Amino acid sequence: MILIQLKRLLNWCCDTKEIISTVPKIKMIKIPSYLTESDFSEIMKLDCLKPFYMEVFMMYSETCIRLREVFNGKLVGSWLVLMPDDNKTGITHEISLKKHNIPVIQKMRNNLSESETSFKSATDHYNRVFKKALRDIKKADLSFHNLRDTFAIRCYLDTRDIYKVYKALGNSTVKMT
Repeated sequence: MILIQLKRLLNWCCDTKEIISTVPKIKMIKIPSYLTESDFSEIMKLDCLKPFYMEVFMMYSETCIRLREVFNGKLVGSWLVLMPDDNKTGITHEISLKKHNIPVIQKMRNNLSESETSFKSATDHYNRVFKKALRDIKKADLSFHNLRDTFAIRCYLDTRDIYKVYKALGNSTVKMT
C-alpha cells in the first residue's frame, strides 16, 4: 500500500507539479493472499462441511504443507520428511507436525489407498471441497494454496523473523519467502 501511495505521489510531482522530470520505476511486490481468523472461522461453521475436511484444512493451515506433499512425504515421529524428489524445491525438508495432525494425515492416506481414482483426482478432491467452502463464504478469489500463505503470514506475525518463515516453508531462497 505504501508503494502505491509513493507511486501516486511521484506521478503527481511529475505530471501536476512538474517538480521532477521523470518518475523512477517502482517495482510493485505481490502480497500473498491469506485467510483471516474470521474467514477461517466462517469455513469451520459451514454446515455443509464434514468434520474430517475441517480437520484437513486446519492441518494444512497449521503446517505449511503443499497439497500433495502430505501423500509424498514420510511420517517420522512428529515430522513429515520430504525428500528432494517429493517436493517442489528439490531439497530435503522436514515439517513439524502437531500431535493432532498425524491421524488426519494417516486418514487422508488411507482414503487415497482405498480410492479407485487417480492420484491427481483423489488429491484434487480436497482442493475442490475447499474451493466450494471459499465460495460459500464469499471468498472465491482465494485458493487452496492460500492455506500455506496463511501459515506463513501467521508465522511471520508471531516471530517477526523472515528466516524462520523461510525455514518452515522450505523455500529455496529467503527472497522467495
